Amino acid sequence: HHLTRIPEAVYPVFERLDKEVGLPMIVFQYPEASGCSYTVPVFSRLAELPNVVAIKAGTGSVTKYAELYDALHDRLAVLAACDAPPLLGMLLHGAPGALIGISVVGTQSWSDLVREATVGNAQKAKEIFNSFAIPLMDALFEHQLHRTPISPFAATKEALVQLGQLRSAWVRPPAVNVDKSKREEIRRALYAVGLLKLKAAAGD
Repeated sequence: HHLTRIPEAVYPVFERLDKEVGLPMIVFQYPEASGCSYTVPVFSRLAELPNVVAIKAGTGSVTKYAELYDALHDRLAVLAACDAPPLLGMLLHGAPGALIGISVVGTQSWSDLVREATVGNAQKAKEIFNSFAIPLMDALFEHQLHRTPISPFAATKEALVQLGQLRSAWVRPPAVNVDKSKREEIRRALYAVGLLKLKAAAGD
């Protein structure tokens, strides 16, 4: 087993942070394919620490999210974390909230999505998801399918440049910056979800 799967290897690291830093911690769960994911027994031990309050459950699949949520939600906040279509299933499974990088682009609509999915109306959440979230997740994160070598973080920054919120979309190598084709794809997505149109209207 990889060390991240062994409670006796992981717990002392967080125990030291708990004692020496003394601030609330959200533990990031990566997808299993990364080789850096924690098991339910590991999280069960970490939940014993007073400052471990939540998991950013970037599991990559609804099934793995559900496994964590079902085992741990009464002890930790199991936050949905996915910049791809599985996000809706995670939210509807019972997530108390989400930690998603893509939400810096059109934050209010992401907030609306999370609210409707967690405490509101599932049908309304589906509508927001399909009309707003899906086009942005496709253009910026390529549904996490890595169709091109372009960094999703560069693409997210490019969207913010087009919205007038950042001056540059540049990312440090070896991350790959956006090209003309990706820039246009992002522009089309921003128009499709109404963000560029809304920005123009706000400036009138």
